[in-house]
Amino acid sequence: VSTQSTGSSLLITIFESHESRKGQMSLRFSTANLDLKASAESVGGSLRSLVEVNVAEGRNLKEGETYFCTVSLAKNVQRTRAVCANASGEAFWGEDHEFLEDSHVNTHLFLVAWDSKREAIGQVTIPAKVFGSGKIVSGFYPLAPLTSNSFVSGTLHINAKFLPADPSNLARGLVTVKVVGAKDLVFKTPQGSSDPFVRISVGEDKQKTKVVKKSLNPHWNQEFDFSFKEPPSKIQFVVFEKNGSFMGQAEIALSQLEPALRWHEFSLPLVPRDDEQGSALERTPSGVFEKIGDKKGALGTLASTQLANISSNATSIMMGKKTEKPVPEFRLKFKCDEMMILPYIEYSAFHNYLLNMDVMSFTKLIPSTDVYAKCLLKIFGDKGKDLHILCSIIEREIEETSSADVLFRANSVGSKLGDSFLKILGMDYLKQCLGPAIKEIYFHRKPCEIDPSKLDNRSAPPQNLSNLVSYAQKILNVIYSSAPSCPTKMKRFFTVLRNTAKKQHWKNQNTEYIAVSSFLFLRFFCPAILGPKLFDLVNDHPDATISRTLTLLSKIIQSIANFQPPHKEEYMRDLVHFIATEIEKMKVFIDSISQVENESDSDVMESFIEKELAFFHRHLLSSPENIKKLNESESNALNTFVTELEKKTELERKKLGTTDMYGASATPHYFY
Repeated sequence: VSTQSTGSSLLITIFESHESRKGQMSLRFSTANLDLKASAESVGGSLRSLVEVNVAEGRNLKEGETYFCTVSLAKNVQRTRAVCANASGEAFWGEDHEFLEDSHVNTHLFLVAWDSKREAIGQVTIPAKVFGSGKIVSGFYPLAPLTSNSFVSGTLHINAKFLPADPSNLARGLVTVKVVGAKDLVFKTPQGSSDPFVRISVGEDKQKTKVVKKSLNPHWNQEFDFSFKEPPSKIQFVVFEKNGSFMGQAEIALSQLEPALRWHEFSLPLVPRDDEQGSALERTPSGVFEKIGDKKGALGTLASTQLANISSNATSIMMGKKTEKPVPEFRLKFKCDEMMILPYIEYSAFHNYLLNMDVMSFTKLIPSTDVYAKCLLKIFGDKGKDLHILCSIIEREIEETSSADVLFRANSVGSKLGDSFLKILGMDYLKQCLGPAIKEIYFHRKPCEIDPSKLDNRSAPPQNLSNLVSYAQKILNVIYSSAPSCPTKMKRFFTVLRNTAKKQHWKNQNTEYIAVSSFLFLRFFCPAILGPKLFDLVNDHPDATISRTLTLLSKIIQSIANFQPPHKEEYMRDLVHFIATEIEKMKVFIDSISQVENESDSDVMESFIEKELAFFHRHLLSSPENIKKLNESESNALNTFVTELEKKTELERKKLGTTDMYGASATPHYFY
């Protein structure tokens, strides 16, 4: 926002910033004059929707098979860990996933279950209207076929304008639609891609865009004119794969287009067909509703008896085929709350107090999850203190760890802070180190299996071992030579890890190196090798063959980073000599990234942190028992801040009035 004072008024120019790797581009899209006498209190808050999902367990699964799930809402996709089903066909996760989205969430929540071959075995679709503010919904949900039209995702970007033939009569006119592009579409091919196009309908008139090949984020930039003599009620958009598979739909009411030459810009979440929304609701089980406080949400009038009872032992239709076997089911618990975000000035005192608290107090205030770790790093990073809180907590964890062998193996607050820190700072560095090698593995697909039990002839060809070592050597060589590219702030973090570990009286002679490698390799490099799609190294999930190669490479590289040869698997013994020769090179690399002078925290993580402060305030409001764990001074101060901010939040809610979270249509942004 650029401001210019002109006497008794203030000229405000608003810019929209488009970030890219090469810099920023700004587009001026609005100006306004503000009376300087206007009260600052007129600046209000904004609403966001916080959706919390717990993936608890699965049942009726195949014994001994390994499963993981992806949970997606709008453009945000999160993944669970892989879990093996027991003899009873049960798998237990107990994982929490949180999504913070714009208010009026009108997309669906999807859970997709995958087996060890990276093949999707089915999906659960939760319609947006099931979410209720302040309600917890829990139950078992049966998997439905993944080919169902209900499985959609993504956002469609549209520009539109309406020019009436006669300004005094809006019954006739011309609508011009520009289909700009889409983002985060669902894949419709086994390769994890799609060839999408859009069909636009205005009344009986239908037109379509060109097909964009192999893209989940297509750009069309095509304009279409629709003239009419009788005004249509809406403009409909349907996205298809080139083979005709439905990928989602959206619409704009004609009443949303102000009759003028100006463009109206829309970001439209894609939703399933109306009949699929109904069928998705019918798949909802008998819910367990727990009322939170006195809040009333969309489910307040929805009795659990209206939801279909599911009998897992009944004959079911699964994946389009009749089967007597019980359908796999997943127990989920979820709720959605609207969260008011106030202007930063309302949080400034709260923010400053958090920055000056005893950093160890935060280990009592927040759970050890990614979403809270990232939130805390942004709150401290805004003032350049993210490294301070991270290192302080990590130092304490190292001091309280009894052995180097278990260092950072658990998901503690410190380890989650470290994970988020590396992902925030090191993604470009990660892509530089691993990207080319992973893409080569995808392209050449050389056989690398060395476990005889997984081969038909029970004998691993020598060429497989050679291929595997060659891939491992390429990855390691790039990593060894990457020290100059490693972000300085990461090096400072590694230096603190190393120096703190040196002070411990552990038996392991490689303690100082393991402290660094436990983060860089165990929690960053190796997870990226195992799941390159999740770290944005490649566009597609690996198939079974590539996944196995990546698993073996991860084992090799982690063994080197642990400074000991593998001893569990017999088939890995052929790699002992190779691993032993790489250990000294690994030490040289760690030396080069963990011996920098400790500088003051001057790097500021530029961002708007009102969302994080609102999120943290909401967490404290709902967790008074955590505040009680602090000393009396901090406890009293935080309770005061929480109370005062809640009063301001409720005042803003009253100003905005009651809003229907899911009934509102998209709001246009005007620009010239």
